[in-house]
Amino acid sequence: MGPGWRHLLERLHEQIRTVLPGYRLLDLKEKLGGLRVYVGWPTGSGDILRTLIAAAEAEAERTCEFCGAPGRIRTRDDRPRG
Repeated sequence: MGPGWRHLLERLHEQIRTVLPGYRLLDLKEKLGGLRVYVGWPTGSGDILRTLIAAAEAEAERTCEFCGAPGRIRTRDDRPRG
């Protein structure tokens, strides 16, 4: 995980902790240029957590993982499906 996503991840952590103190982070990774966050949650709290996580993942797709500047997912030769 690059330093450019640090602020995004810290904000997500605080948002989740507000909704669900003591949540369990199961996995956190970069995959295909995007952020993937997997959290364990008790029954009934999934909708709000999915919303928070989806927003962070979408923001990561528009943010450079290395410097934090606005960006986009790039592909080989910068072509769709490249």
